[in-house]
Amino acid sequence: MKKYILIILLGAFLCQCEKSEFDDLSGSNTIGGVAIVKDTISGALSNYPLKKQEVFLRYKENSNGFLYSTYTNEQGQYLFNGINKDTTYIVYGFSGTEVKYYGEIEYSGRTSDDNIPDTLSLFISQKAQNGIHIIVQDTLGNGIGKVKVQVYSSPIIFATDSMAGYIFELNSNEYGIANKFSLAPGSYYFRCKINIGGLQFEGLDSIKIETEGVKTIVISMSDVTPDKNGMEIQLLDVYETPINKAHVFVYKSRSTFLLDTIDYSNYIYNLVSTDAGMATLYSIDSSKYYLRSVSIFNQDTLQQLDSIDVGLSNITTKVIILKE
Repeated sequence: MKKYILIILLGAFLCQCEKSEFDDLSGSNTIGGVAIVKDTISGALSNYPLKKQEVFLRYKENSNGFLYSTYTNEQGQYLFNGINKDTTYIVYGFSGTEVKYYGEIEYSGRTSDDNIPDTLSLFISQKAQNGIHIIVQDTLGNGIGKVKVQVYSSPIIFATDSMAGYIFELNSNEYGIANKFSLAPGSYYFRCKINIGGLQFEGLDSIKIETEGVKTIVISMSDVTPDKNGMEIQLLDVYETPINKAHVFVYKSRSTFLLDTIDYSNYIYNLVSTDAGMATLYSIDSSKYYLRSVSIFNQDTLQQLDSIDVGLSNITTKVIILKE
């Protein structure tokens, strides 16, 4: 009997000596918030909750180690107990394996009891990884999709102005974005070429990659078309306002042009105007062309007939006023 009593007493003593689950967190307050991963490298900002991932709590003045950790729920919410309102804390978290995200938020003089919403935002980490974030754009800053980006490690091969000899190739997405991570440190050289509407565009750039850090490269595509020709037409209404989504039906034959008045089906080119009212066509035969411009809005139809002469190596411009 004495043996069993001794075991019970010993067990009670050990329970009293057990380390608190909150370590030295002995305050009476709580802090909490929502952890959000912010994808800023795909072109369109995308936010999603950090689900069931570990987040950490530490003192602001001590970055070595942490006091306690907890796991977020399905909505990315987290909560820490045992908080002293007079102490400044840092809550931080990680996410990702192939692409790493990191974020931290400071809590000073306030707690969850203050009803102040807090968001722990995680962005692409500049530590423990490296990579390139490429933005392919035109000279106006608009992203260009479906562009092949050849990446070279040799400046000599790159200088040959060839599409051969690259070490890897990336394709820009619909926003003009291409990314690659986990690269060997060193210098990289980039070449992009694409043909759009009979025009040749090219972009060149280079960058040095370190062991850590994700570098952003903006590659602007410039028009390098040799001896280009064509037509640039601006479509306006009677108030000189640009008309977008108007059609310019282009003909070579004047007879076909005059007869094609019903379904506009015998044209050789169909141009559509941009938001600036511009309709363009390049790298075409030197000739006289006949233009039928049409814009239909609700029940109203605006139109105009005109012609344009295109030379061998020049761009011919014309302004066309569409009327009812």
